[in-house]
Amino acid sequence: MTSNPDITSGRLLILPLALLEWLIIWLSRYIPVPIRNGPIRVLTQIAFGISVFGVWFCQGAIYQSIGGVRILGKDHFFMGLTLVEHGIGIGLMYRVAFERRKIEQENRRDRTRS
Repeated sequence: MTSNPDITSGRLLILPLALLEWLIIWLSRYIPVPIRNGPIRVLTQIAFGISVFGVWFCQGAIYQSIGGVRILGKDHFFMGLTLVEHGIGIGLMYRVAFERRKIEQENRRDRTRS
């Protein structure tokens, strides 16, 4: 399968956005939890969702406009990239969650000892 220069440049432009999504997920571990204030918790969740899904939406929009691909589901590179990207993102979220849980359990043990 041959590719034209527009599709290749579109592919190269959307790759750094995957790194941005992973960075957002990785930095979410610095958000103090649990957030007890309801409105702040909801705003934090909305901001996190917009940042993760906004990156995905931007990838699709950039790839469609530069690559000239009308239906993204028919482009195997884009579908493969987003599946792998979100798979790695889910793995990072689990890593962050396990790390937070470990710290929380250690803090709980320290509180019960004292």
